[in-house]
Amino acid sequence: MASRQTATMIDVYSFAIIMWEVFFEVIPYSSSFKLTRMYETNNEEERLWSNVSLFNIPGLVVKGLRPIIPFKTEDQIFKWISEYMLPDEKTSPNIVIVVMKYFEIVKRNWDHNATLRSPISNIRSDLEDLLALLEMN
Repeated sequence: MASRQTATMIDVYSFAIIMWEVFFEVIPYSSSFKLTRMYETNNEEERLWSNVSLFNIPGLVVKGLRPIIPFKTEDQIFKWISEYMLPDEKTSPNIVIVVMKYFEIVKRNWDHNATLRSPISNIRSDLEDLLALLEMN
């Protein structure tokens, strides 16, 4: 039974990585202009990212490295959306909230501590709530 639960938590982690990939439309752990950070990083994060190559990604993931989320605040999300997602449209405040909550889901479910990850049914429910929020516009 424990191995089944472990496999499920690995699936949840993988789903979170796919959520990241679908949002940014780039390969995780690659470099892209879309992933230029809009915030300052700490030395440990910079040290880990300076050593990323195709061959050492698994070891870095075990040490806690996750793909870059280039924004942290609502203002940074608004700027990112305006530049990369909806450059010719007015950005709704709901979209900023949805993106912030979307990445809360991503980060919770790629957490290094697998016991903190959500059951897939909860993730589905969370995503349905975000869709409903988007449809309010």
